[in-house]
Parts: sequence; C-alpha cells; structure tokens
Amino acid sequence: MTHNTEQTHNHRTHLFNALAKSQACIEFDLDGNVLYANENFLNVFGYAQEDVLGKHHSLFCTADTAESDEYRQFWDKLREGTFQSGEFLRLDSQGQEVYIQASYNPVRDDDGNLVSGGCGQNLGLL
Repeated sequence: MTHNTEQTHNHRTHLFNALAKSQACIEFDLDGNVLYANENFLNVFGYAQEDVLGKHHSLFCTADTAESDEYRQFWDKLREGTFQSGEFLRLDSQGQEVYIQASYNPVRDDDGNLVSGGCGQNLGLL
C-alpha cells in the first residue's frame, strides 16, 4: 500500500491528535521557547496559552535546575537530535513542585532537519 504525501501528513496529524488527548504535550523551538502547549499540559501546570507561548522552558524549572550545567547539556543534546526521557521536577504556575514522567523528543522536518523539540508527559503524574 502506498501513501501519497498528503495521506501521510493527514495520518501524522491524526496520530498526534490521538496522543494529545491522553498526554500533556508541549513544543519548543530549538532555543527552548514554547511554541505550543495543549490543554492537558496547561491544566496540569495551571497556565493559559498566553502565559506560556514564547516563554522559555525554564519557566517550569527551579532556579537551581535552570542554572545548572545538566540543564544546559539537556538542551544541547536535544538540539543535537538526542531524545531525553525520565522523571523530571517541574514547577506549576503557583511555584508548586510537580514531578513528571516525560520524553523530550527532537522534531524533524521532511528533510531531516531539526526544527523543534516536543515533550509528551503521562497525565498520571508522579
């Protein structure tokens, strides 16, 4: 069975939409600025879209995390195309600690170029 480009694109869109129903999803540019956050993410962290769009990922981190070498290496690896997964400490809009199980994944365009980083988190928080 062969799929044309439009069918493949539509399938990917449907796949993403299906995953986004049960996952807290957020997308960042390669510098870590928020491009998109779905309702699940916004509800878990207590934000509205306008509160996070264009803001840096460090908004969700403790100051110690955001200033650490480990955090810089995390973003360097993501920009190099290496996914990062595990348990992470994040902060909600009230500054309360939220432990998540998440996977940060490099997103590539049709030519294989890195264009962003996406993160999917289970809604069953730790």
